[in-house]
Amino acid sequence: MKRQLCIVMLISLMLAGCSCTKKNTDDTSESIALTDMNQIVELFESNLDSLKNKDSYSYYELNGNTIVSSTYDPETGLLDDFSYVFENMSFTSGTVVVNPQQQFYISMENDQICAKKDFDSDEIEIYDISEKEKCDSDIVLNGDPFIDIMAAYSLTNKEFYYSDDVIPEGPISFYLISNIMDRSNFTYKWFRNGEEIPDSNFNIYTVTAEQEDAEYYFEATSPDGQTFTSSKFHLIIQ
Repeated sequence: MKRQLCIVMLISLMLAGCSCTKKNTDDTSESIALTDMNQIVELFESNLDSLKNKDSYSYYELNGNTIVSSTYDPETGLLDDFSYVFENMSFTSGTVVVNPQQQFYISMENDQICAKKDFDSDEIEIYDISEKEKCDSDIVLNGDPFIDIMAAYSLTNKEFYYSDDVIPEGPISFYLISNIMDRSNFTYKWFRNGEEIPDSNFNIYTVTAEQEDAEYYFEATSPDGQTFTSSKFHLIIQ
């Protein structure tokens, strides 16, 4: 299932065509953030021809130093298996959305800084994490109804799995297909076997257990108070 990608990365990332707006950050943090945002831009510019859903929106998530697709492939009924591991990445989480015009929306963050690039702009905005709301998009849902297909991504063998699949080894991270444009704008509650998991306000949830046989789902609440409940995922790690 896993597809090998030919990734062509430019050597000089700082020469990419994005300008930068710095907001209350120190020069070192801003320089690192700009470099890493340009890494992400170059990755997607180099792979436009291989991206799925060229006639609609495509969604990608950063978790640690790995970026993977959360885009539904209508030909297979599965998530697109686009993935890439960055050798160096200061951001720990974020979202990339590619629109039908092949423009990028990017929102990234770590515990000190956040950065944003809009679809129709080459400018990268960088803020202190205390101003995180400025890195979130005003776009909440692209379409109706809410789409909530989930998959589990193995951090060990870099494969996607689906509900009731037996996963040979953890840890895994849950990814979802949805029409939420910027998932960092939402608040989340994750549930295991019907019980809320404490401190689980994450759009990507990682299970580190070596063995597991349990049912997971989440609730997502939009900035205007709408709550969406995902489908349930039977996770089996053996």
